[in-house]
Amino acid sequence: MQIEIELKANAIQCTKGTKDERGAQIDLILDRDDDVINLCEIKFTREPFIVTSDYYNQVLVKSSRFIRDNKPSKAVRQILISVNGVKRNEYSDEFQTVITLDSLFAPYLTI
Repeated sequence: MQIEIELKANAIQCTKGTKDERGAQIDLILDRDDDVINLCEIKFTREPFIVTSDYYNQVLVKSSRFIRDNKPSKAVRQILISVNGVKRNEYSDEFQTVITLDSLFAPYLTI
């Protein structure tokens, strides 16, 4: 079964910092027609990316600020895109989806 979803992609959204809040950057926003907005964090590392407590808290702050500033009527979900995957731990499981470079291009690879 194949499901087609129309989406609009916005690369990099930055929120300027203030004296009370640090600035924030969302690497990729996918606004889907099925009432979901995916906020994507993109990591380029040689080894599987390790999601630390501090990093995950930064992601939560970005998500909260996006919701506060944009007031979307859609569900907001976190996606982690990592060239070499992610090292599983208690924080990596908080992302709804983890996408590797291989899985992103798998439909286009031929042998």
